[in-house]
Amino acid sequence: MKEFEFWDELGNIFNAVVAYQQKAVEFNKRFVSPWIRLGTVFDKNDRNSEMVNAYIKAIEIDPENASNWQGLGDAYFKAEAFDDAAVAYERAIALDPLAGWAYANLALTKATSRNYNEAINLYIRSLEHVDDEKD
Repeated sequence: MKEFEFWDELGNIFNAVVAYQQKAVEFNKRFVSPWIRLGTVFDKNDRNSEMVNAYIKAIEIDPENASNWQGLGDAYFKAEAFDDAAVAYERAIALDPLAGWAYANLALTKATSRNYNEAINLYIRSLEHVDDEKD
């Protein structure tokens, strides 16, 4: 297989995965997993606004899930919407105050926004909450 054929086929696979997940959503609008999978697929293909929308849909279905807020924070971060990312990570922390990953990602967001002192404190907090099973 030539290189351009590989990438063309890869595009077809991407489109098939997206179509499959969208069908799953149509089948049951209250099913959160397809939205998470769509967010992941969009993430891997740098389709940031679609990633944001997928995680917003996941949160509409399950707003008390810290991982959904983490995904939204990641999506906003990739889209360089750092204030929105910070809000999402803060919500993840509020839902799961022991999740070291949420503190670390919020710290990275703060550092990117040049809030270095706050970032340092958040990194320290993240180390206090690192759990091998969760983080």
